[in-house]
Amino acid sequence: MTIRGCPNCGGTHFGSIKCPYISAPCIVCGEATILACSDCAIDTGKSVHVCEKSECRDAHEIAHGATE
Repeated sequence: MTIRGCPNCGGTHFGSIKCPYISAPCIVCGEATILACSDCAIDTGKSVHVCEKSECRDAHEIAHGATE
């Protein structure tokens, strides 16, 4: 069983007809997104969704003390 061009994420999924990515509001702007911060998931064990906008990503990194 395969999904190609998933309507949720655009990817291909094998073995399931359900997309594994969860959509949730961006913590900065509130827009629905499937993108989440992997560092926050590792540090807190929770999904912290941050959309693709550079303003939102930058605000999230500043708020959480990320360094380059």
